[in-house]
Amino acid sequence: MKKRRMSRILFGGFAAVFTAALWTAETEGRAHFVPDYDRMSLESVLEQEQLSREDYEMLFRQTGLAPVGVDQLYAEGRQDILRVLQEHFFEKVKVQCRSTLFLVRSEQVETSEDMQADYLPALEEGDILVSFSSHILGWRSGHAGILVDREGELVLEAICLGCDSAICSLEDWKRDPSIAVLRLKDVSLEERAEIADYAREHLAGLPYRLDSFAVRGGRGASDHTLSGTQCAHLIWWVYYQFGYDLDPGGDWIVTPGDLYRSELLELVQVYGIEPGYGRGMPVSADP
Repeated sequence: MKKRRMSRILFGGFAAVFTAALWTAETEGRAHFVPDYDRMSLESVLEQEQLSREDYEMLFRQTGLAPVGVDQLYAEGRQDILRVLQEHFFEKVKVQCRSTLFLVRSEQVETSEDMQADYLPALEEGDILVSFSSHILGWRSGHAGILVDREGELVLEAICLGCDSAICSLEDWKRDPSIAVLRLKDVSLEERAEIADYAREHLAGLPYRLDSFAVRGGRGASDHTLSGTQCAHLIWWVYYQFGYDLDPGGDWIVTPGDLYRSELLELVQVYGIEPGYGRGMPVSADP
């Protein structure tokens, strides 16, 4: 009986390890999306002064830049960057994966200097960066940060256990094989910049705590009572101070996935993520 019981325990343990390994390998195989559809010429669209709904959708699928980002580049006279974005969006890249903490693995992509220079051309203060380039076994936990300085390319983020929240360089984000840029809908740049300034001034230097929950954190509390945070909770917190609840469902924990799916946010750009994945296809407000 004891031998039979021990055999069952050993077999169960082996099966669990084998299943976890397969789950992890399958997840790492989806670290970076490269379109499996045809690449199209952008020339006729770039010559137009006014874009149709179909043009916006085509540009999103070809470059990863959503309508709000396209409009921003056109308004600034920088639409030629769309050609560069298309090159990057269809490029097959080499992804490296390494262990960072117990059971946590993070991925990076080898990028060229040109890609790093033109990778995220439509950023503004207050924009939220969400990456799905880290995972625990087969669950993509992801990471999040808030852009607090566009010109200086500075991001406030809570990185990991043992590190206080800090203002970091955007360069690290440019090495992620999957990233989304999101922006608060129908809110002026001035207010979004004010939110970014508040985050920069008040929310750096907080200990990283896994038990920083939306509900337990106290939705009405001030920043002075915030004793710790984690990456997505940090973003949720600063926006909540200005009356925007990016996780209205009130789950126990705020995750990067919650931010990515928030109805208060609109996509600006995706890279290494299938256009429309998990959010639907964005359309222009003025087709």
